Amino acid sequence: MSSEEKTLEFNDIFVMGVRGEYEFLKAYVDIWKKNPEIWEPMGFSRPVNKILVICDPLMLFDHAVKKVAKEYNLAFVSGSPAYVLNSYPTLEVTKQKTLVFTDYPRSREDIKALLSLVGFAEKNMNLFLISLAEPDISKDVIVMFDDTMVIPPPGVSERKEIISRLLRPFIQTKRIFPDKFDYLVMITDGFKTYELVTFVKRIIAKSLYDNREVTQELIDSVYSQYLSGSPRITIESFDGDLLEQLYQMAVDENEQGVFELIKKLNDELPLSLTDQQLLARYPFLLIGSRKDRLALFFRARSIVRRLKGRQGGE
Repeated sequence: MSSEEKTLEFNDIFVMGVRGEYEFLKAYVDIWKKNPEIWEPMGFSRPVNKILVICDPLMLFDHAVKKVAKEYNLAFVSGSPAYVLNSYPTLEVTKQKTLVFTDYPRSREDIKALLSLVGFAEKNMNLFLISLAEPDISKDVIVMFDDTMVIPPPGVSERKEIISRLLRPFIQTKRIFPDKFDYLVMITDGFKTYELVTFVKRIIAKSLYDNREVTQELIDSVYSQYLSGSPRITIESFDGDLLEQLYQMAVDENEQGVFELIKKLNDELPLSLTDQQLLARYPFLLIGSRKDRLALFFRARSIVRRLKGRQGGE
């Protein structure tokens, strides 16, 4: 296998994270290119050729779009809406089947350019427009597209496919066993495609460096380090009153468990499965610094104990 083939195969891993949306996109493009009139008996005057995609940048949807363009041998144009509009002035009248892929609009100029490109695709059936957008995109923009795909993080089947592809040599050499593979799939729930791939890369690197099989201890260690390196929401960017109420709720439900979890987070220790389940229930424990967590915990504990004392004396 050539180095180019290996690279293309690796890029396909990112497509696995959006498998369902990729298949829908292929169906739309296939009909648009080969048999656009098939929509007419269904009551539609024109084929679908304008798709809005709302997803996190770490889902790397561009890999799916590029794969479709390559499979259908389409001319491919990409960039910010303003860049595409200004750099390809003949798009409005092109006679070549062209897939236009625009990045997230970041300015008023981009929004105006995007609306112009939508107008081009409306009039010129040789264009297929796919545009990325943030969740807060205006409804007035959304309704101008034929379909809007809202893409969630990879589900269980997608994570299994991605992880098994990345760990194929480990699986073949029994460096990871089925129970640990299933554990890895479970704890990565909610990971975006890029996060999942980089997390598994760290598992691989740790296993190779330590020259040992992938154990739960190894997974937990990497997971804890990965978690501690994730972007944090600061106290200043969060509603302080709400955060105090959340801490009081957590302390009331499981004072000792929450305290032990805070100590592990502050000391950056590996998290057990029980710890991870507790963190999934109380994700706000990740907010702020070590000092913030302890201060909020002790304040909440004092309030909860005082209230319980009053209730007991009544």
